[in-house]
Amino acid sequence: MNVLTLWIAAASDSNERHSYLRDLIETAAISEKMIENDNTNSVAVMYINHIFILFEHRSLLKCFLINALIPLFAFLVEQAQQFRAKCFDLLLIAISHQEGAYKTVDLILPLIECAQQALQRKDGKLTFKKATNLLEIIIKHKKNELDEEHAIKLLDELIMRTSQIVNPVMRNILGNVASFLFSGCYDAKENAVTENMRKKVVELLEKYMNDNKNQILNEIITAPFIKYPHVLLSELPRIIDFAFDENVRAFQRVC
Repeated sequence: MNVLTLWIAAASDSNERHSYLRDLIETAAISEKMIENDNTNSVAVMYINHIFILFEHRSLLKCFLINALIPLFAFLVEQAQQFRAKCFDLLLIAISHQEGAYKTVDLILPLIECAQQALQRKDGKLTFKKATNLLEIIIKHKKNELDEEHAIKLLDELIMRTSQIVNPVMRNILGNVASFLFSGCYDAKENAVTENMRKKVVELLEKYMNDNKNQILNEIITAPFIKYPHVLLSELPRIIDFAFDENVRAFQRVC
């Protein structure tokens, strides 16, 4: 009753307060009679009706949201942040192990999605930092987990899931991930890349040049050519053709 009294006091209109007090008194009187008769179901219904009466008053609703729900939400957000931080710490421990029954590279796409969602939240700075730090660790230390088939599959999924990303920081991260996936098929000693990965990169370049719907990010497409230009030097004539093709979307003249 003390909380309800505070809500009533928040009502700006005295008539509104009197109306609510009258309803409250009537409800309390009927409830007491029902309790005496041990009619628990009727009491429950009466309290539900009482709640509806409360929320019919906008000023009371506003006061309720400010004084009850918002602090609760703040508490839940804080708890969720702490829980996410602990989860990232556990992932770091798992990634640090040399052997496991899973492939760490399979965390790449979920971590990208997590980082992207964190950017859209005001309280997502810590989550974004931890997600991107884990991505950097995977890119730096887990190249040995990649094989050609897995790398190509992840590259296709990366393109499909990231077409709507506009944040420049995230796009640079995606470029680094694309370079990492390409490096899984690259032999530094022989200065060669597997044939299927080469075909995939060239195919994606052609698709990007003719893409009118902006479904492919240029950071993903250009990353292998920038990071490993020597191994893709044979594709230079094709790139030059694209550069002077007025029909290519990326290089159309602006009048």
